[in-house]
Amino acid sequence: MAVENKSLWAVAQPKFISPLPLVLSHLHTLEEGDFFRKFVKFLLIRKATRTKVLLSKYITAVLFSVYFVLLYLVLSVLLGMLLFGFQNTAESGPLLTTALIDYADCLVETIMTATFAFMLSAVFRSTVLSVGLTFVIILGAKGAVQLLAHYDVAWGRFLLFSNTGFGQYARGNMPLFEGMSPSFTFLVLLFHLLSFLGLAWAFFVKRDVAH
Repeated sequence: MAVENKSLWAVAQPKFISPLPLVLSHLHTLEEGDFFRKFVKFLLIRKATRTKVLLSKYITAVLFSVYFVLLYLVLSVLLGMLLFGFQNTAESGPLLTTALIDYADCLVETIMTATFAFMLSAVFRSTVLSVGLTFVIILGAKGAVQLLAHYDVAWGRFLLFSNTGFGQYARGNMPLFEGMSPSFTFLVLLFHLLSFLGLAWAFFVKRDVAH
């Protein structure tokens, strides 16, 4: 990685963290394994409702996502300090602000993608299918959003990956699509989040875990 600014905050940018949701998608398919099925049976015998089981699994997935983003941040800062020391230069402030904005965007994107993968793992009994669909969506969604933005296709602003970056407002840039605002982005994210969780719940509570 080429670092133009000799500052630890230039190193501590989430440039290589985007593949993380791909790793998370595999984590959420663990419910297809024999261990998870036995675990669910045990909880149901203990009178734990399926809603509680699903909620605990989702909370674990979110905490796992946050853990890896924060771990990447800590390791990047330590690497920056090792290379450049803790230098307080004129560029440190803007670089720190940029890093925090980028990590906030990364965290939002990671949680939303993890929620999508979580939903697929509840909907489909096929591990290969849920992982494959997650990979395709992640790899293709951003390119599709950029293409729609280039041709100014208005409905593109309602897509998930058009709204995972609040940094487009924090930096004072023009949003990807006309009519977008921070409140609009929040509502779109909330809609997708509730939709994913609703689908996951609907399929999970009806799933037969007897076999």
